[in-house]
Amino acid sequence: MRRLGAFSTLGCPELSAEGIARLARDHGDLGVELRAAAGTPLNDGMSATALAELADELRATRLLSVSTYVLIADTAADDSDVVEGLLTAIDLARALGAPAIRVFAGGEGTALPARRLRSALAGTGPDVEILLETHDSHSTGRSVADVLDAVGDARCGAIWDVAHPWAVGERPEHTLEALWPWLRYVQVKDEPSPTERTPVLLGEGGIPLEHMLDLLDDRGYSGVLSLEWERAWHPSIPPLGDALSAAERWLESAGR
Repeated sequence: MRRLGAFSTLGCPELSAEGIARLARDHGDLGVELRAAAGTPLNDGMSATALAELADELRATRLLSVSTYVLIADTAADDSDVVEGLLTAIDLARALGAPAIRVFAGGEGTALPARRLRSALAGTGPDVEILLETHDSHSTGRSVADVLDAVGDARCGAIWDVAHPWAVGERPEHTLEALWPWLRYVQVKDEPSPTERTPVLLGEGGIPLEHMLDLLDDRGYSGVLSLEWERAWHPSIPPLGDALSAAERWLESAGR
């Protein structure tokens, strides 16, 4: 039976590093996608001392990635600024012992983000990957795969956020087929419809989650399912702990 393997700290903006670690431990040693943003335990401008303290607090926590907001296809930014942002994020992940950073595209096209990723990879080592999520301008698996194909570096990969390709009408079969060579892990969530995006508990919305899990099983996927619970933007939804318990129950009831 497939189990939930991780969660994103989007769902617990009020929690300290200690609270995040406790939540991960209480739900079966889950991995953590650690959000890097203002008002969270990991943020820009942290001193070396504060970063070391955070690393110590999270030492027993299995970090899946550092979720950054670097926009690799942003046409309003210079290449050098984007590459610097990527390298800074990689250094943060390295200091925390995280194996990857999450990035968004944030702009159209393939050549520009691919060039910036290649430049960043040329300036770093093999220990931290850069993972592009299906999101915003690159919501489809095909658009993400086009960028990663153009980069052609095993240190890049993809995160399948199941909501965004579904919301723009890409069939799950096509998403998975495009992302499969690059797929590192899958973010699961549920929403009522492509036009009503407020998160609901797994199994209560319109995303064909069981079908997606069947597709993953048929492919032999053995990676992580990570719950993304966007309470930072939807403060009226239940706390992350409740969403994690509901997700675990749904997976069990669905025979996963």
